[in-house]
Amino acid sequence: MGSESLVFEGHVTDVLTDHAVSFLETARDEPFVLFFSQKAVHPDPALGLVEGGFVAADRHLGIYDDEQIRRLPSAGVPPLDKPALMREIPGLPPLGPDTSTTDATIRERLEMVTGVDESVGRLLEALDRAGELDNTFFVVTSDHGYFYGEHGLNAQRRLAYEGSVRIPMVIRYPGLIEPGTRPEQMVLSIDLAPTILHLAGQELEDPMQGASLAAILGGGDPQDWRASILIEHHSDPDDYLRGAPGPGRASEFVRVLGMGYKAVRTERYKYIQYTDLEGMDELYDLEADPHEMNNLIDSPEAAQVLEDMQTELGRLLESTG
Repeated sequence: MGSESLVFEGHVTDVLTDHAVSFLETARDEPFVLFFSQKAVHPDPALGLVEGGFVAADRHLGIYDDEQIRRLPSAGVPPLDKPALMREIPGLPPLGPDTSTTDATIRERLEMVTGVDESVGRLLEALDRAGELDNTFFVVTSDHGYFYGEHGLNAQRRLAYEGSVRIPMVIRYPGLIEPGTRPEQMVLSIDLAPTILHLAGQELEDPMQGASLAAILGGGDPQDWRASILIEHHSDPDDYLRGAPGPGRASEFVRVLGMGYKAVRTERYKYIQYTDLEGMDELYDLEADPHEMNNLIDSPEAAQVLEDMQTELGRLLESTG
C-alpha cells in the first residue's frame, strides 16, 4: 500500500480543527464519536522542548505580554526534602529559581492554549449548527499538566507531583449535568470510556478499569466510589532522555533518569514509591501541605500513615494486575 504526503497551510491547531469541524458538519443518521487530540500545547522539538518551542498562531503572539504570571508557593524553591531531585547531574545546576520555567515560556504556552480554547468554541458552534449540541456528550481534558517552576522544575512533566498529575476535565451534557456542577470525587481519565458506554446503553466489559461517572455527573454521591487512585510511570530509557533531538532535551530531561514510580493518592495523602531508586520515596499530607513542600517519609509521626499508604498501594497494584 502506498502513502501520500499532504501539506496544509496554517497553524497546526487551526488545521486540525478544520478537519474536526468538517467531520461534525457531515450529514449522518447514526450516532458518532469524535476523538480529537490537539498537538498544542506541545512544543516543536526542532525549536526546543524546554524553551523556545511553544509557537502560537500569529494572531495570538504577544497577547499576554502585559499579564503578570502567578506562581505557587513552591515555585523556585529548591527541593531539599526530595532526594530523587537532589541528585547531582553533571553539567546541570541544582534545582531552584534559575531552573524554573520562565515567564516567557509560560506566556508562550498560554498563547498556544488560547488557540485550543478557540478550537473548542468552533466545535461547539459546529454541533449547534447541526442541531446536535445538547444531544452530545462533550469532554475537554488533557493527558498531563506542566510545571511552572514548582520545586525548580520546568519541562519534567512525568513526575507524580500535583502540577503534573492533576488535569482539567470539563464535560457538557445538558440532559444529565446541571451547569456549574463541580463534583468533589476523585475521577480519572480511565472513567471516560465506561461513562460513554453507559450513556450509550452498552454493557460494560468485565473487567474494565475505570467506572461510569453518570451518577456523579447527575449530582449523586455513590457511597462505593473510590477512595484512592493509582499513578504510575516507567523510568524512561537513558538514550531517550539524553539523545532525543531538540535544544534542552538532553539537559533538563535527564533529571528524571531512573525516576519511574508507583504512587497512591487519597483525598489527604500521597505516597510516591520510586521503582528504580533506593531510599528516595516521598510522602505528603496534601491537606496540610497542598504544594508538597514537606516530605514526611522519615517522620516518626507519619509512620502509621506510611504503612497504610504502602498497603493501599499494594492493593491497587494487585487489583489492576
